[in-house]
Amino acid sequence: MKLMAENGTEIPNPDSQTIEKTVQQIDAVDNTYVILMSHEEAYIQAAFEEPGLYALEYRENADHDFYSEILVTQEQVIHALQRYAKGDRSWKEDFRWMPLGH
Repeated sequence: MKLMAENGTEIPNPDSQTIEKTVQQIDAVDNTYVILMSHEEAYIQAAFEEPGLYALEYRENADHDFYSEILVTQEQVIHALQRYAKGDRSWKEDFRWMPLGH
């Protein structure tokens, strides 16, 4: 597992507190997204949309489509990434995912 941010942050095997702090640093200027990768082709990411709201997207592997949910809160992003990092797949049930094309 690796947490990466647009500002160059890369943290292997982040804990819940690190995920929370990293998400809280997302902004509209030079750190607009974070990605939590479980391996090369599987990840969940969050991107700044407007103050207090984020786009959330995930991909399970190279053979699956991308899915997104837009306009979620910072708290929802934090909780989803924390559960993803722990291997808890319940985060998928909290959103109405829409498939995205390749």
